[in-house]
Amino acid sequence: SSEKAELTLDGNGDPLLKLYLDYERAWATLGQALDNAKIEIVNLDRDTGSFLVRVPTELITGEDDSGFFCRITFSCNSNASAYNLLLQLKNPGDSEFDVTVHDGESRGRIDPDLAQQVLVMIREYAT
Repeated sequence: SSEKAELTLDGNGDPLLKLYLDYERAWATLGQALDNAKIEIVNLDRDTGSFLVRVPTELITGEDDSGFFCRITFSCNSNASAYNLLLQLKNPGDSEFDVTVHDGESRGRIDPDLAQQVLVMIREYAT
């Protein structure tokens, strides 16, 4: 069986996650991956294929800089960054969708390494 997700680069060298699924399954897979990764979904718009999410910094860096009390009580606010994930149809009639990561406020370009880290995390939780 073939993979349902593949990390690749677009024409500009920016990372993207390809989902080889129909729209219903791609939308559900992305939502489930975010839930599994414990990424907060702030807003979503199914019509535009957009998820506005807040990703805790420690999920990307792997470092938890909160103190012991914060970790045992889970009561401290972690630093998180807002990103906009866009699920877009590659070619009409195909079952291939691209997931790209953009700045949460401006929907502009973000650092490609950071975008790749977010997409790798999503891919890991999508399978």
